[in-house]
Amino acid sequence: MEENNNLTPEEIIQELSDTLIASAMQKDDISKSNRRSLFGTVNEKIFRDENYIIYNILYSFKDKGITPDAEFVKMYLSRQRKFIKESEQYINLKAYADLDEDPIVAYIAAVLKQFVRLSGFSVLSADEFDLSLEKYKIEFSSYEMSKTYSQAKIILYDGMHVGRRYYQGYEDSVAFVKSKNAELESILNKSAGEGFVDSRIEGIKDKERLKSEKIGDFGLVTELNEYIGGYYTGLFYSIIAPTKGGKSKWSAAAAHNIAVEFGNNISIWGVEGGYELWWEELRAIHFERTYIRNRSDGQRVAPISQREIHTDVYPSEAIKSLEAASRLDLFTNPNYGNFSMIDRPFTLETFIDDIDTSVQLNGSKCLIIDYLQMVEWETRNLTEREAIKQAYQKLLRYCRTHNICVISPAQFSQEFIKELSASSKSGKTAEARTGGGNSAEVVRTPDINIGLYASIEDLGRKEMQILSIPSRFVEPFEPIPIYADLCSCVFASVGEAS
Repeated sequence: MEENNNLTPEEIIQELSDTLIASAMQKDDISKSNRRSLFGTVNEKIFRDENYIIYNILYSFKDKGITPDAEFVKMYLSRQRKFIKESEQYINLKAYADLDEDPIVAYIAAVLKQFVRLSGFSVLSADEFDLSLEKYKIEFSSYEMSKTYSQAKIILYDGMHVGRRYYQGYEDSVAFVKSKNAELESILNKSAGEGFVDSRIEGIKDKERLKSEKIGDFGLVTELNEYIGGYYTGLFYSIIAPTKGGKSKWSAAAAHNIAVEFGNNISIWGVEGGYELWWEELRAIHFERTYIRNRSDGQRVAPISQREIHTDVYPSEAIKSLEAASRLDLFTNPNYGNFSMIDRPFTLETFIDDIDTSVQLNGSKCLIIDYLQMVEWETRNLTEREAIKQAYQKLLRYCRTHNICVISPAQFSQEFIKELSASSKSGKTAEARTGGGNSAEVVRTPDINIGLYASIEDLGRKEMQILSIPSRFVEPFEPIPIYADLCSCVFASVGEAS
C-alpha cells in the first residue's frame, strides 16, 4: 500500500484490510503462509464489511486445504443466508439494498465483486505481510478507541443505551472505556480472552450445562478417590511423570475407566504415538479387566501387553482368541462410552477447532491429549515456551466454556528428576512447583496435578509413588506408594493390588 497522507482513517484501514486479505486468499505458498499467520494472530472481528465475510470463508475451510475461487464463494454464500444475516454487527447489510429487492442477495454480489477485485492484487511477502498486519492493528485500534471515547463523552454528559443497558455519568463512562478496551484486546490477540462478561445477562444462561459432573474415578487407587474424588467435567487434570514413566499408561487407564466403568464418551488425541497405539493400549487394559481382575486364581490368564497386540505375537492361539472377544466387547458394547480418536496436525492455531469438532460429534465428556507439550505452531516469531503457554491457556478456556474433563500427560523437567533422585536418598521432599518441563504452565494452568515417579528399579518391582504437586483443587498430601504394572496399565493402592 502506498503512503497517502490525504486518506481518512477509514480509508487507510480499508486499504490495509484489502492488502491483507488479498495476500492471504490466493493459491501460492506465500499466501497460504500469510493465511496461517493471520488465523493464528487476530480474531475475525478485526475486519469489517466484505472482507469480514471473505475472512470467515477462508477460515471455515482452513483444515481442508481449500483455497476458494470466485465460483466457490458464490456457491457457498448462496447457501449461507443465515450467516450473512447474523454478521450485521460487522457489515452494513443495507449498503447495496438498492441493487436488489433482497438485501442479502445484493450483499452476496458485493462480496463476490470484492473477492474478484482482490484476486488481482499482488501478494505481499511474509515480512511485508507481518509489517502490514501490525500497521493495520495500530490503525484499527486507534480508530475503534476514538469511537469509544466519543461514545464515552456522550455517556458522561447525556447518557446512552448500549445494547440493553443504559450508561450515564462518570463511572459508567470509565467502565465503558475499560470494557471496550478489553474487547478490542481480544480482537487483536486470540489468546486475550473475551473481555468483561456481564453476569446479569450471561450469568443466568446455560447454568445446567456448566454444572460439574463426575464421569470417572481412579479405580483401585483408593487414596486418590478419597483425596480428589475422581474425574469431573470442567476440570483440567495434568498427569506429570518422567519420560516413559507411566503418564500415558495412567491416562489410558483413566480413559478406560471413564468409558467402560462409567459409560461416558471420550475424545482422545494420541499426539505422541497415534490413535492405533492408543487402541492397542486400551485393548490390553480391557483384556486385564475381563480375564484377570476380580477372578480367582484358577480362572485367571496371564496379562498381555500393548507390544504383544501391536506385533500380533500372542502367548498362544487361545489367548489370541480371548483378546479378539475382549476387543469386540470393548468397541461395540452399547453400555460403554465411545472413543473418538483425533488424527490431525497438532498445531497451536487449529487444535482447539479440531477438539471441538470431535467433542461435538461424539458427545464427549472427556478429552485426553497425549501430550500437550508436543504442540507445534505456525505463528512466526513465537518461542517454544510461549507456544506451550498459549496451548495450556487455550485448552483450559475450552475446558471451562464447554464443561468437559481434560486430562493431559506432561513431562517433568530433567532438573526436577535429578532433584527427586537426590531427595529420595536424603529423605527430603523435592520442590514440585517448578517440576514441569518446557513451561511453568504445565503446573500452573491445570486444576489438578498428579505426579508419578518411579526409578527403573522401582518399575521392575512394580512400585511407584504418587506425588503431591500444588493444585488449585487439591490440598497437599504425603507421597502415596502404589502398585504399578505398566504392562497392563494397572495402578492400585498397595492393599488392593491382589
